[in-house]
Amino acid sequence: MVMVTKENASRKALDFFERGFSAMDRKNLDYAMEMFLHALEVEPGFFDARKFMRAASLKKFRDAKKGSVAHLISSLTNMPAVIGANLTMNRKPLKALLTADKLLCRDPLNPLFVFLLCDASDVVNMPEVAVQSLELLRDDNPNKTKVLERLAEAYKDNEQMAEARDIYDLLRSKRPNDQDLLKKYKDTTALATMQQGGWETANSYRDVMKDAQEAGRLEQQAKAVMTTSDLESLIEADKEKIAAEPSNANHRRSL
Repeated sequence: MVMVTKENASRKALDFFERGFSAMDRKNLDYAMEMFLHALEVEPGFFDARKFMRAASLKKFRDAKKGSVAHLISSLTNMPAVIGANLTMNRKPLKALLTADKLLCRDPLNPLFVFLLCDASDVVNMPEVAVQSLELLRDDNPNKTKVLERLAEAYKDNEQMAEARDIYDLLRSKRPNDQDLLKKYKDTTALATMQQGGWETANSYRDVMKDAQEAGRLEQQAKAVMTTSDLESLIEADKEKIAAEPSNANHRRSL
C-alpha cells in the first residue's frame, strides 16, 4: 500500500487531520486522537495522522503516570479484540490495522498491541508503520530482545539496512554464539554496503563486509568453543574498538 502524505491525502482525510492537529494544539488529546483515527479510516496509509495520533496517546499515557501494571490490565481487557483481529488478519488486514491503532490510543507502549500493528502492516505492505511504533517501543524497552528482533526485521522490510545491521550487532553482543544472528548480521551488513554504493567495487562476499579481518573476527566470535588464540584475537579487536570509540558501550560489553 502506498503511504499517504498531507500533499496527496484526500480532502476528507485532510480535514480530519487538521481538526485533530488543532485539538492537539489545544491539549484536547482525546478529541485529537478521535480525529486522527477518522483520518486513518479514510486513508489507512496516512503516515502523519498516525504519527501525531501516537504522540497524543503517548502524552496522555505518560501524564497519567501509567506503567507495566497498566499494560497487563489493558492486555487482558482487550484480548478479545486482539484475538479477533488476528483471526481475520488475512481477510481484513485494514480492519486489523485499525483495531491495533485504536488499542494503541489507549496504551501506546503495549508490546501486544504494537506487534498486532506490525503483523497487520506486514500484510498490507506498510513497513514504515511497523518501524514507527517499534522505535517508540524500543526507546521504552531498550533491552527487550523480542522488540529489537522485530525492529530489525521491520528495518529490513523498509530497506533500512544500516539500521537493521546496527540492531543485529547489538543483539550479537547479547548472544555471541547465535549462528542465525551472525548470518543476519552478515547479510544486512552486505546489503547496507550495497545501498551505500560499495557493491560494484567488491570482489567477493567477504569484501562486502567492512574488511576481511572483521569477517574473520565475526566467525571466531560465533564459535561455540574458542581456542586461547581466538579469545586473545577478539580481546585485542575489542580493545582497539574501545580506543577508537570510547563512548560506545557495545564494545565494552563485548569485551
